[in-house]
Amino acid sequence: LAMAAGTCLGLLAQVVKDDCVDLVLGFVSSNFGNPDWKHREAALLAYGSIMEGPTSEKMRPLVQQSYPHLVRALQDTSVAVRDTMAWTLG
Repeated sequence: LAMAAGTCLGLLAQVVKDDCVDLVLGFVSSNFGNPDWKHREAALLAYGSIMEGPTSEKMRPLVQQSYPHLVRALQDTSVAVRDTMAWTLG
């Protein structure tokens, strides 16, 4: 179910482009540090799912700023979070 939601979000991002970024990043920001691993995984899935939609100009500074935090997520206690993070990084 989560991957289907991620696919749907990715397709939406391809249509609306930059207009989805602020909304999705609001969700990511409020869930990335949540103690519940399901929230952290959902945040990373949302982040990774929109990468194909927005322009590089819009995403580049955001990715550069968030990259150190994303790499740290590879050490998360949850295997699901680490797996989703690896998928997000490509």
